[in-house]
Amino acid sequence: MTSAQTICNELTRVGDIIVAARDLVADGQLINIKPLENEIGRICGDLGGLNATDAERVRPILLALIDDLDRLAAEMRARQSDFEDELRAFSTHSKATTAYTAGAAPRKK
Repeated sequence: MTSAQTICNELTRVGDIIVAARDLVADGQLINIKPLENEIGRICGDLGGLNATDAERVRPILLALIDDLDRLAAEMRARQSDFEDELRAFSTHSKATTAYTAGAAPRKK
């Protein structure tokens, strides 16, 4: 059985990873959240082994982690929207450039 202190330490470490992930997203970098998802799943499995008193000790850290995850998800959605806007703008620019250069090409007589 995993102790409440061990779980608190693991949740704090995961919180630090989430903060780093948020910084990367803010810098426009892509991140792989699958390892984070796996780690959180493992920790959540350990939570089931806690008694009520220990679970109460872990609760505030777990709630803070949930808030951090919600912020990361919102920032990832916003960044995805930014990427979509950039792609649309690039596509429009590319189409205009193609149309312009096609119109400027010498015509065969």
